[in-house]
Amino acid sequence: MNKCICIIPLRSNSKRLKNKNVKKINGIPLCIYSINEALKSKIFYRIIIASDKNSYFNLIKKYFKKNNKKFDKLEFFLRSKKSSTHNARTEIVIQEILKKNRNNPIVFLIQATSPLLSFKDIIKSKKLISKHRYDSIFSSFKNKQFIWQNKSTLKPLNYNFKNRPMKQNFTNNVFVENGAIYAFKARGFMKHKNRLFNKIGTIVMPEDRSLDIDDLKDFVKAKKMIENKNS
Repeated sequence: MNKCICIIPLRSNSKRLKNKNVKKINGIPLCIYSINEALKSKIFYRIIIASDKNSYFNLIKKYFKKNNKKFDKLEFFLRSKKSSTHNARTEIVIQEILKKNRNNPIVFLIQATSPLLSFKDIIKSKKLISKHRYDSIFSSFKNKQFIWQNKSTLKPLNYNFKNRPMKQNFTNNVFVENGAIYAFKARGFMKHKNRLFNKIGTIVMPEDRSLDIDDLKDFVKAKKMIENKNS
């Protein structure tokens, strides 16, 4: 259980926000925030950066050299064309990596688009999967909203509208995947070809740090939050 690797996928041809993984916030490429937190957690013996562009690898190396930071735990993996298309599931590149790295009991998937992730979240995730012997986990935030689904008719998913609870007493929490962290047993992943399987748990993060950058609006929001945090 102690042997963990981390995979951080970077794809260059993002549709909604071009080259978002390397766009700079406070002069730092976006992907560096997640890489730094992964290093600070000190739980990985290897952190694999998977990209379809060598220029991304060079940018990351340049940052660490310029700032006199060690990056000996970083490994750079060139993604195949199959795993680099805009509609390719992340599971494809994970399979490519694990086929060449078979002796890793626990794999962490950390997203570069979650710059508010903390190394403490990563450490808590490792403790959670070990303590409860989960096969896979995901990071989330709690949502106390009353949620409805529209199929043929509108139906509430998480409460009884005929017996509406007081919001402050509403305990039927919904866990929303925030996309920051996934962790899973490598052997189970190769069997199910999915990051979530069998006994699943979740590590709960604050909603204000659960931002997953998808478009320019998200990027601007993250930029303001990081600038306020550092001011």
